[in-house]
Parts: sequence; C-alpha cells; structure tokens
Amino acid sequence: MNLVKTLHCILAAVATAVFLIAGTSLLSGCPHDGCAIGTTRCSGNMAQICNSNTNWETFMDCDDIHEGEEGWDCAVIEGTEDCTCLPHEEPPKEP
Repeated sequence: MNLVKTLHCILAAVATAVFLIAGTSLLSGCPHDGCAIGTTRCSGNMAQICNSNTNWETFMDCDDIHEGEEGWDCAVIEGTEDCTCLPHEEPPKEP
C-alpha cells in the first residue's frame, strides 16, 4: 500500500511540474507571428525587420527622418519585397 501511495505522489509531482513548465513557457515573453528571419515590413510609418527570435522589431521610424521638405514614408523598395523609409512621393496628377 505504501508503494502505491509513493508512486501516486511521484506521479502527481511529475504532472504538476510538467503543467507548471508548460504554462510558464506559454505565458512568458511576447507572442510572435513566426516571421521569416531577415524579412521586412511596414507597420504604420515604421520599417520593421524580423529578428532572430522571429519577432518583428522596428529598425527605422520614418517620422524621425527630417531630410528634405516632403517627409518620408515606409514603403516597399521598387523591384524587391523589402521595406524601408523612402522620400514621400506625391501620386501623379491626372490630366
């Protein structure tokens, strides 16, 4: 009978430890989208890169660039899928 109680206690302790470890790992840190490392995107007017933890990280805030008169926008670089801050361009005016 003592062996059964001992095994039950051990099993309960292991189950509790597994539950605590799983719960802690799910709740720790920020959730991530699982982005591909090195890819870029625009989030509002900020250029972001996917870091080595597969989380999006802002590397440039286009509102903080004060060169020229037109301002800067986060946009896709022509001919690529990469995003960065580029000088603001007015859309072409219709004739």
